[in-house]
Amino acid sequence: MQCKNCLTVIATNYDFCPKCGQNAHLHRLSMHDVAHEVLHYFTHADKGLFHLLKALATKTGAVAREYCEGKRKSYFSPLNFFLIMITISFFVVSLDNGRAVMTMIDRDQFLQAYPDPHVRKIMERFVTRWQYITKLMLEYYKVSYILTLPIYSLFYWLMLRREKFNFTEHLVANMYMQGFTVAAFIILQLLTVLRIDLAQLLYTAIFMLQFVYFAIFYYKFMNFSGTNGKLLAATITFIVVVLTNSILFGGILIYCFLP
Repeated sequence: MQCKNCLTVIATNYDFCPKCGQNAHLHRLSMHDVAHEVLHYFTHADKGLFHLLKALATKTGAVAREYCEGKRKSYFSPLNFFLIMITISFFVVSLDNGRAVMTMIDRDQFLQAYPDPHVRKIMERFVTRWQYITKLMLEYYKVSYILTLPIYSLFYWLMLRREKFNFTEHLVANMYMQGFTVAAFIILQLLTVLRIDLAQLLYTAIFMLQFVYFAIFYYKFMNFSGTNGKLLAATITFIVVVLTNSILFGGILIYCFLP
């Protein structure tokens, strides 16, 4: 008998190919096979997506540490996890066409605070550009999120460069860490779609959740201990979040106020 994947000759009593691991006894694909693969992909007891979400909620950064230290088969791929989460979040954001974000600045109410014609003209330009950038970021949501990932990773690596993890391992940690916070964002965004008047409150909650989870995650990822370790993880996380958001929103504000 020959493996249909790698063409290795295998004994008839083998269930799997000893070279590539593919099932030796295949049949034609059916919808049942596809449905089974999808269900298995999410619910596999050892390394499915739901298993990973549970682990990231309970073990936080220990998941990334174990993955970097060699437990690669125990967890869902960090890159696949990150991409799946931002894809789902993009779909959720598109449900209201960005209304929740856009309403965070009420154009008419905002401009009423600037009666001076010269200042009002500047602020009109600001609001127009802000809404344009918001729309652009929603259209290219996945791209913008992916671009911030290496920035977070770089800052964490620079702050902790004397520790044992290299930049790539920090990148893996951030894929898990940010993927989980995106999962939380998905839940909060669904609430925003239902109650658009809560947009400002929910986006603030997302930011606070991100900071708290990042600090806990890196405390476990770096295997820090004690109160000093917690303070160190929180301080580094605060610096990284401030630096990253300053680059992002600082650039947006500069563009919005340009003549």
